[in-house]
Amino acid sequence: MSSSIDLAEAVQRLEAEVTALRKRVQALEGGEDGLSLPQAATFESALSPQGNFPALNSSVTWARKHHWEKPGGTAQLLSLIFEADGQGTFPWPLYIQLTNQAAPGGDATGVYVRLLNAGGGWAAGYHTDLFHVGSGTSIGANLELVRTDKTAGLPGGHYPDFPRQPVGRAIGLNIQNTSHSTASGDQAINIQGGPGHSWDTAVNIQAENEGEDAIKVDGHWVHAIHVQGSGDAALTVEGEYRVGIALGPHDIHLGSGAKIFLDDAGTVFLRFNADTQRLEFVHEPKGVIGYLDLSADAHAL
Repeated sequence: MSSSIDLAEAVQRLEAEVTALRKRVQALEGGEDGLSLPQAATFESALSPQGNFPALNSSVTWARKHHWEKPGGTAQLLSLIFEADGQGTFPWPLYIQLTNQAAPGGDATGVYVRLLNAGGGWAAGYHTDLFHVGSGTSIGANLELVRTDKTAGLPGGHYPDFPRQPVGRAIGLNIQNTSHSTASGDQAINIQGGPGHSWDTAVNIQAENEGEDAIKVDGHWVHAIHVQGSGDAALTVEGEYRVGIALGPHDIHLGSGAKIFLDDAGTVFLRFNADTQRLEFVHEPKGVIGYLDLSADAHAL
């Protein structure tokens, strides 16, 4: 009698284990009503005949074309949701590593986004909603450079050894209007403030990190801001400011012949004439209306 009871209990345990395994398999395949995601899949309706994407050599390709029946709501092809807590952890919901040793002539990018905005709404290749409620530092996008000309691996022990290469360029952020464009862009960088609140500092060029555990860095810049090219104005200050440019103890350096304009029309200005060694006061179209001879002995004005 007891042996039959033991056998029945064993069968029940096996059935329970089979049920648990089945649920685990269903979860891996996308749930009871889901589907197993293969390497290539097209969800909902077919894509546009023209494709609107370059030739891809992808290990995994998922595609979706969604038609809105009602306004509102969001649509995704892939969603990653991750919550983390505890000390000394590094939550990385998505990790991408690209090692590029290709010869010149090819371009490498860890993430490529092609945004085709043919509608009348707002669209962004990357967007972050930054909710800052903690005591730490919140950053919408962070760039950190590790640069070395050593033949050994890069510091940290996470990188392989690379052969020595000629020194190239290291750029933190590159913004281009390419040769494919038929018109100029509007703003390469646009900094906005919200209703009632803006930014304490719109652009901050920092000498060193702050805080008790800050990493001391070299705060010397060859050029903190370097403006090249040509145009109407290298720097334009509009709006309502108490001071247009506050330099503190720092100098203003003008090359010989450069002008300091004193009117809106640009007809009244001050300049240094290196040929005559004179500081000239000019009112166009009259020309020079006064000057100080800098080669003369010192005297009261």
